[in-house]
Amino acid sequence: MSGRHLPRYDGEAVSGAQLYPQSFSGASRPHSVAQRQPMAYSAYVIADASRMAILDSFPPKFGDVICHHVTERFGLSAGDRQLPPPAEILIVGYACDASLEALVVTVDGNMRRPDGGTYHITLSLERALGRKPVDANRVIATVGWNPVTVLRVDAVPSIC
Repeated sequence: MSGRHLPRYDGEAVSGAQLYPQSFSGASRPHSVAQRQPMAYSAYVIADASRMAILDSFPPKFGDVICHHVTERFGLSAGDRQLPPPAEILIVGYACDASLEALVVTVDGNMRRPDGGTYHITLSLERALGRKPVDANRVIATVGWNPVTVLRVDAVPSIC
């Protein structure tokens, strides 16, 4: 894994205005940017020790390493931001195409999310080729996945 950048996620949101204050300051901020609300989702954020164990067990193939969370529900409204319940999370499978790899997981024994998608961890991808973490469910559905030796994941219920 040498030479790979492993982003650290501490759960703290940073706005574009904080990153680029000269570009998005005050009245010069575009109206649509000023009023845009971030899309929230409930998830199980992977504990640091589990993340390292996952990366040791499944060395990432692609340059952009994610391995951050398991999405429970996506597109939460402001009034629907309830934490998912604590759960047992197990890695049970692996899926990969030419530029994205994902780990199929069970959450309390279930592989299917409430929206019908497959619970998974996006392991790594190539953003330079246009890949995004959201593409992982499509990879799992089209390429399929292979079973792996089960690995337990410690994760914290969160709203991201």
